[in-house]
Amino acid sequence: MKVADELGRERVLESVATRIADAIHYHLEIITEPLLFVAGMGSNGANAITTARILHMRGFHNVRVVAMVN
Repeated sequence: MKVADELGRERVLESVATRIADAIHYHLEIITEPLLFVAGMGSNGANAITTARILHMRGFHNVRVVAMVN
């Protein structure tokens, strides 16, 4: 994979995860219970991990990630 392709993929991943974080933040304005993200393999798993990171950076420190591996 070319570097430009990888950078494009990273930008898409970050953009998708940011939109997911926005939606979660909008619908769950005040989160009192832990949020659990279950991350599988591939792009969906990467989206879960990145979304959890973004929410944590926004101050939601009760975010947890479980990575499912083979």
